[in-house]
Formats: sequence, structure tokens, C-alpha cells
Amino acid sequence: MNIRKTNSLVLLLSLFFVLTNFHALCQVRPTKDIITGMEKLLTIISGYEYDKSRVWLQDFQNIMQEIYKDPEALKGTEKLMLQFIQSDATPAGKQFICKHLGTIATKKSVPVLKVMLMDENTAEMALFVIEKIPDPAAGKAMRTTLPHIAEKTQVAIINSLGVRRDVKSVNLLAKIIYETNPLISESALSALGAIGTDEAADILKSASNILTGDKKWLAMDAWLKCADRFVVASNPAKALIIYEEVFNARPPAFLRKAAVKGMYTATDEDPVDFIIKHLKSDEPDILPAIISLIYKVPENLNAGRILNEITGLSETDQLRLFIAIASRGDRSVHQALIEAINNEDPEFRKAGLKALARIGNSSDILFLAEKASTLRGTERDIARESLYTISGQEVDQAILSAIEHSDTKIKTELIRSIGDRNIISATSLLLKYSEDPEQGVRVESIESLGKIAFPDDLPEMIRVLVNAQTERERKIAETAVHLVTLKMPDGAYKSKDILAILPTVNDPAILNSFISILGEIGDDRDLSVLRDYLDYEVPDVQLAAIRALSVWPNAAPKEDLKTIAETTEDPRKHSLALRGYITVVEADNNLSEDQKFNEIRHAFDIAANTDEQKIVLSGLGKTISVEALKFAIKLLDKKELVPEAEAAIMLIASDLSWANPRETREELKKVLQLTKNEELKRDIEELLDILSKR
Repeated sequence: MNIRKTNSLVLLLSLFFVLTNFHALCQVRPTKDIITGMEKLLTIISGYEYDKSRVWLQDFQNIMQEIYKDPEALKGTEKLMLQFIQSDATPAGKQFICKHLGTIATKKSVPVLKVMLMDENTAEMALFVIEKIPDPAAGKAMRTTLPHIAEKTQVAIINSLGVRRDVKSVNLLAKIIYETNPLISESALSALGAIGTDEAADILKSASNILTGDKKWLAMDAWLKCADRFVVASNPAKALIIYEEVFNARPPAFLRKAAVKGMYTATDEDPVDFIIKHLKSDEPDILPAIISLIYKVPENLNAGRILNEITGLSETDQLRLFIAIASRGDRSVHQALIEAINNEDPEFRKAGLKALARIGNSSDILFLAEKASTLRGTERDIARESLYTISGQEVDQAILSAIEHSDTKIKTELIRSIGDRNIISATSLLLKYSEDPEQGVRVESIESLGKIAFPDDLPEMIRVLVNAQTERERKIAETAVHLVTLKMPDGAYKSKDILAILPTVNDPAILNSFISILGEIGDDRDLSVLRDYLDYEVPDVQLAAIRALSVWPNAAPKEDLKTIAETTEDPRKHSLALRGYITVVEADNNLSEDQKFNEIRHAFDIAANTDEQKIVLSGLGKTISVEALKFAIKLLDKKELVPEAEAAIMLIASDLSWANPRETREELKKVLQLTKNEELKRDIEELLDILSKR
């Protein structure tokens, strides 16, 4: 490539880069505008109380997102927020701003926050901010303030120093771990443990030798936390010394358990040998903690040999041991696991059932199905889950083979598992059992069919629905048929097979199910069929057709529902059609907001009673129209509709205020004169305040 062509290419690329970045820059608001926007919001927030609406919250969150991306805006906002928390703003407003100041505060905030720490009324919110400032100045301010503040605040600062892992506070904390106030001394011990340096560890070691009673054990607990820090810092040898000293000091069981777990993580001893050694030598009260270490043994090590070397455990600890080994997939403890599942203690039964899912095979299928059929509550759920999750193709085959010879309860559980295991080869078997004499078997077969059947099986699924023997079966079959239609590709004529059988169906209940499915499918090609059923001789079928039109995915049946609501004298039809009419109007994207209001206004006029008018008002609240707002305001003089009208007013006004701020402001001022609802007045005043600043 020659130099001229190369230079031209570079020039074109440079121009493209400049243009694209210029476009991006054009989308960013100037820093000055962002700061001005924040000033306006802070003016609003200065009067905030906990029981007031926060209609300004979304605006605040949006502007904070802009601030995070603009370094200059960050500086300006920090300054504004510092001024705010020193002002006469409400405590609720200050607390809210401190929450966000904590995300942007720098060293510049420290002097103001230090003064606030000295005041018991503002110390808590100041600490919330200052503890998040990474600059060393923040830690210094907290340390120098500590001796001069109330004890309650002292405890909070000590805890924060621990959270910050403030190394420079170690000597200060060392002086107060012997304070008579237990809250201060205990907080200092905990903070030293969180800091976890060599110096902190030495101080805590001395304290554990000097202190007595509960404080001695708190010092040891903090010392163990130092050891945990050393492990994280890749210094397990130092950590191991602490773990062993605490363990050998024979503290309470909770510390010995923590120490032995720490020793396990820090030692270079073989993990299985370590567990065997401690199972043989330690007291019964910490054996559960040692057994729990089996769950951490690497997969490539043989934890099963523990069983050969450990004897004399209590029945309870033996069961814990078997369950832990089984959880690793070791089938050598299978029989012991079965005994655990048959134990009187429900916790052992639950743990055993979970572990069996890991080591179980096809021979355990009937056992789990039997447990699922006899247990109750959580235990039954775990048994079922284990039945569903045991792996292996032979397991699926074992389930299918066992169904034929099992009693009804077990058969029902096995059939139930087919759907959850997604055994798609079992469709024919399930179709057979959908006609079983036992209702439970039929129900589970139909439900599983809904999970595994394919679109090609739809004609058979329709037959199952037609042959449903009870109301429960019919509803489950209805759901199953719908689930199968959902598996069809977009554009497929999903209702074709249903339409083919409809003329032969005489049972109104079955007919209702098919009509309901047509409504869920929502294919406009089926509208003429549903319209025919609006005049069917059985009233319940007519109602089913109205319900189907009411859930339609678009506004195609709007006029049908409108006409029914206008003309019917049947209260049930009227109520259903009115609800559906409102729903499809809201879904009609071809209507303007004013057109939607006209439709909903008409629905209000044809509402038969107050309850129906309330339903209409719920739809009115979703209409972003000046006329809708005016109409809702007029309804404030109808006592029985006031709560619904007030709710609609705020919903409409909140959305309408963006596009029509002037009209919204004028209408809301009218509401202030009409309403007696103090909460509504506060919400309106806040919204008006925001509108005045736009």
C-alpha cells in the first residue's frame, strides 16, 4: 500500500473517531446543568419526612447516575451535599443524603463529618459516611474523636475501625480492651480480631491470658479471627499455631469447633488422617464439627476408609458420618443411609434422603417412591426431589418398568416423576394411564403429559381432555393441552386440531375448556368461532366465550365486548364483558391516549353499579390524558368512589406531568381545594413543587 493511500485511510479513521465521539459527547449534559438539577432536588428533599411520598426519587437516582460519570459533577455534588447536611433540613432528608454522600465522599468531607461525630444527634449519619471514605484522614478523624464522644458513639466508631481494618488504631484499641464498660471492651476485642495484624494477634493472645470469664473467650474468638486472616494472607503456619493454642486451652465447645476447623485448613497433614485422628481423640460435643470436615475432603481422596478405622461412635454421630460419606458419592454406606432415612429423627431422614440422591441408583427407585407416598411436608418434597434427580438412563427405565406392578400410591409417585425427569419416551404409557380406574393415577398422568408431550401428540391430548372424568381432571387436562400448544413454533395454526373437534363436543364443561384454550392461544383466525359461542344455548358457554375474548393478546375483540356490555341484561355477562372491554382498550396500541379515555369514559357510563365503576377507574388511572385527569377530579364529589378517584388522579398526574406540566399543575391545584385526604395533599404538593422547578 502506498503512503498516500495509507494517509487517506488514517485520515478517514480519525474523522470517523472524532464524529462518533462528538455524537456521544452531545448526549451528555453539561456539568453545570447537572449541578443545577441536583440543587433543585436538594431543595425539595430538605423538607422530606419519613411518612411523605418520594415522587422525586426517580429523578434523584437518574441524576446520581450522571454524577458518577462526571468527575467535576462529583466534586460539586459532594460540596452541595456537605452544605445540605449542615443546613436546617429535616433529619430524614439529611439521613437520605448521607446515604448517597457515602458513595462519593472524599478527604474533603472529613472535617465536616468529624464535627458531626462530636454531636450525638448527628454522629450516626456522619459515621455512615466517614467509615466509607478510604483516605487515611477518615481513620485519623475517627481515632482522634474516639476519646471525646458518648459511649454509644464510641462503640459504633470502634466497630467501624474494625471494619476498615484500621492498622493505626491497634494501640488505641489495646488500651480499651480492659475497659469496665463491656460494650466498649468487647467491641475493641472484636475490632482487633477484624484488623488481624501480627501486633493485634499478640495483643489478643495476652488478653486471653489476662481476662477472665466470658471476656476471656471473646478474646480467644477474636484471636481466631486473626488466624483466619493469616490463612487468607497465605501464612498458614502462623495461623496453625494460634488454632492449636486455642484448641489446647480447652475453651467452650464453640471455640474448639472453630479452632479444629481452622487447624484443618492450615495443616499440611493428610485431610483424611486429620479427621480420623480427631474422631478418635476428641470429646463428643465437637464430633459433629469434625464429621462436617468430610464435606471438604478433596474428591480424589478416599474418605470411605474413615469407616474402617472409627468405632464406638454414638448412633447419632454414626448416622452423621454415613450421611457425610454418602454425600461424596461413596455407595459403601448405602445400607447405613437407608437406616438414617428410617430413623425417628426427621433431620436425619431429610439428610439421608438428600444424600441418597447422590449415591442412589435404579434399585432405590421403589424405596424413594414409597417414602414420597408416605411422608409429608418437607420430607415428602425432598424424597420426590431425590427421585427426580437420581441420575442414569437405567433409572428412567426402572421407573417405567416398576409402574405396572406397583400399588396405587407408589404408582402415582412414579408417574409424577416422569414429568419432572422429562422422560419423553413415556408418552404412550402416560396416555394409557390417563384412563386408569384410579383418579390419582389419571391426574398425575395427565399432568406429566403436559410436561413431556410434543405438538404431534396434540390430537391424543385433546382426546384426554374430552374423556376427563372429573372437574379436577378437566382443568389439569386443559392446562396440559395449552402447554403443548405453547411448544408449537410461532406462526403455526395452534388451534387447528381443537377447531376440528369442537362441533362434536356436547358437554358444556369440556366445551368451556376448549374455548378457554382458544382464548389463551389468541389467534385472530379463531375470533369468528368464539363469536358464534357468544349466542350458544348454554349460558355458561357464553360466559366462557366472553372470558376468552377478555384475555385476547390484542384489541381485536374490543367491539364485541363493548357491544355485550352495552346490550346484555345478564349481570354476569355485563361484568365480564366490561372488564374485558377495559383490558383490551388498554392493550390497543392504535388508540391515542385521548381515544382510550373516550372508550373508558364510555365504559364508566355503562357500568351497572358502584363496584363496576371502581373497576373502570382502575383502567382510567393508566390513561395519560388531561381529559382523564379532569374526569377523575369530577368524581371526587361521589363519596363511594373517592378512594379510587384519588388513586387514579395521582397515577394520571404522575405520568401526565412530563408531557403536560402546565395543565397538570392547574388541575392538581383544583384537587387541593376539593380533597380532605391529607396524604393526597402532601403528594400533590410535592409533585407541584417538582413541576415548578422543571
